[in-house]
Amino acid sequence: MLGYTSIFITVPSLHDRPFDYALSTDSSRRESDIGHSDPKKYRQEHMSEVHEIDERHRVELARTVLQILNDWGVRPEQQVTLLGLPTDTRPRSLNRFRSGTPLPNDHACLLRARHILSIQNAVESMYPHNTTVGNYWVSTPNAFFSNKTPIEIMLSHELEGMERLVHHLNGTGAWG
Repeated sequence: MLGYTSIFITVPSLHDRPFDYALSTDSSRRESDIGHSDPKKYRQEHMSEVHEIDERHRVELARTVLQILNDWGVRPEQQVTLLGLPTDTRPRSLNRFRSGTPLPNDHACLLRARHILSIQNAVESMYPHNTTVGNYWVSTPNAFFSNKTPIEIMLSHELEGMERLVHHLNGTGAWG
C-alpha cells in the first residue's frame, strides 16, 4: 500500500489531515462554508488561509503530492504545471523534491498541493476498496466535464480547475 494512502484512510475529515493544520489558519472553517459562486473570491479567501509551513512538512508534502501525481499518470512536465513551479523548471528537477528538497514556500504552490491532496482524498473516498480505480478516475474522460479528463481540466484551467474539481468531488459547488 502506498505511503499517502494511510494518511487519508486514517483521517475522516478534509481539514484534519496532517498537512491541513499547517495550511489553514482557521481549522474550524470548512470548504462548504465558503461561497463558491465567485472562483476569484474563493481563491483569495483560501490564499489568505495558506501560510508558511516549516521545511520538514514541505519536504513530506512534496513527496506525497509527487507520488499522487505519478500514480495518476501525470507526466513530469505536467507536474511542473500543476504545482505552479516556475516555467523554467525542468521536469527532471522534480527528482530533487523526491530526494528531500521542500516545495517552495510559495502560497500558490502550497494551495495547489492542498487541492491535489483534497482531490486524492475525495477520489479515495469514492473508491475506498480499490485505489487503482481512483487513479483511473482522474485520467478518464467524464461526461460531466464535457468529455475531458479531470487532469485535462486541471491543466487547462490550472488553479481554478483544481478548485472546481474539489467542489465537484465534495458536492460543495456547481460546475460552471
